[in-house]
Amino acid sequence: MGLCVDLGMKKLYPLLSVLFLIYWGCDDPKEEDTEKPTVSISYPLNNSTVSEMVTINCISSDNEGVEKVELWVNGVSTDISDDTEPYSLDWNTTTYDDGSYVITIRSYDTSGNTTDSEPITLMVDNSGSYPQPVSITSIDYTLTEMTIIWSQSTESDFDHYELLVSENVDGNKSLLEEVNEQDNNTYVLTEFDPTQSRWYWITVVDVYGYSTISSGYNVLDDNPTPVELYPISYDNNSFIITWSMNNDYDFYYYKLYQSFSEDMSNQVLVYETNDIGDTTYVVTDIDDGELRFYQVVIIDIFGLQAGSMILWGFSSSNPCSIYNPSSITNVIPAAGCYQYGYKFTQLVEKTVCQIDYMYSFGTGRIGYARIYTTDNQTLISSTPITTTSTGEWSSVSVIPVTLNANTNYTIVIDLNNSNEGGDWSNGNDDNVVYDSDLISYISGVYEELSHDIYPSLTWNGYWGAVKMVY
Repeated sequence: MGLCVDLGMKKLYPLLSVLFLIYWGCDDPKEEDTEKPTVSISYPLNNSTVSEMVTINCISSDNEGVEKVELWVNGVSTDISDDTEPYSLDWNTTTYDDGSYVITIRSYDTSGNTTDSEPITLMVDNSGSYPQPVSITSIDYTLTEMTIIWSQSTESDFDHYELLVSENVDGNKSLLEEVNEQDNNTYVLTEFDPTQSRWYWITVVDVYGYSTISSGYNVLDDNPTPVELYPISYDNNSFIITWSMNNDYDFYYYKLYQSFSEDMSNQVLVYETNDIGDTTYVVTDIDDGELRFYQVVIIDIFGLQAGSMILWGFSSSNPCSIYNPSSITNVIPAAGCYQYGYKFTQLVEKTVCQIDYMYSFGTGRIGYARIYTTDNQTLISSTPITTTSTGEWSSVSVIPVTLNANTNYTIVIDLNNSNEGGDWSNGNDDNVVYDSDLISYISGVYEELSHDIYPSLTWNGYWGAVKMVY
């Protein structure tokens, strides 16, 4: 009997243990967290204008804890979030068009509850976000290198420069080089042809992709500076030919050409030199009475060239007698010697070698000194001139031309830039030098001057005077 009871108690022990664990392992059911977090935007203020990258600050809290805050724009998530206090979100406005946007911050707590902040409105305006332009300051070149230099960008959000090139100002631009260092504002080309026109630009690009392009810079090598061929002298059966020295850095050589025609047709090369200081050459074995024409051509290292004016050499021991009086008191010459003015009668046969002139048009005007027969208005001599010193005599050599005895001639300075001469019938006063106080313009023909010309000349509008030297 005792054995049975003992055995029964032993069977109850495991059951009691299980019941005990169940009793003590059960707790009251945990309540579900339904409390939403709080969130508010602290910066920027409502209706602010923003640009580029703007930082949006917010304050959020929750009874259980905030998991993260997230930026929403116009009701759409940007996937921009922050999970650490203080909460801030960087919004790149450069990916949006300029305009008005509604901004909210959504806060998430650790239980999955969410709350949206009160919305604010921000005005995006990136019109002033473009980088300040830089400019190409110089493009210089030698025979082997072209160096491009531009001003340095001072943008704090600088990203890189882009050097662009095109064959013409309105053509498609190609990327020549991208330069990432802000203080590197020089680029050197080793393959270039300055005889072919090229346009260059420099663009500044910032980290947001905004860019500003400079004005174009054109590179086209200028023709060499022409030299001045001085009047050719004749001595001991030789023409002494001299010219001014060229000072261009890309000088290569001079070439002296000779022709028996005024237009340099059938010209022949008589001398060439690459010595920039060698500016004299003597043509020997010239017979008496020969008329030859000469021109000096300068060529640079790139093959471009420019020619001087064409001058003549006349092999006569005394072709002209040069006369340059310091003043003129009588414009009516004696015995057909030195003719002053415009219309005159040649009394004896003479050969004209030089025309002297003065004017009030200022320097740099281009025209022609011309001699006409007055009666039939035939042009018998035309020599190009470029005006120099106002109010002083200037001289130009002309191809020797014989004036017949007892023949009427008219000599003018014609500022019509055409070698055919001005129109005698149109009365266009701008084509010729004149002054109403000194010259009477009748039917397009200049009359003799009847007043003192120099130095007591009255300055009254445009004026001028010419004379021939025999």
